[in-house]
Amino acid sequence: MRLVVLAALAGVAIGPLGLRSAAACPDRVTADRESNIVLAANGCGAGSHWVPAHRDAGGRWVPAHCAPN
Repeated sequence: MRLVVLAALAGVAIGPLGLRSAAACPDRVTADRESNIVLAANGCGAGSHWVPAHRDAGGRWVPAHCAPN
């Protein structure tokens, strides 16, 4: 029983030390380096854009989708 309590206390004492070693933001964007992240609106990739749900000229419902540019 004492061994279990001792192991638990050691884990509580050592646990936060491992969390401090992780970088908060390892891939920061700086002025001298461009980001490799490509922003996409609502999941549309490059060469397309987001079209919200609407009714077409005939009154039929068209769900939201990505459309080519």
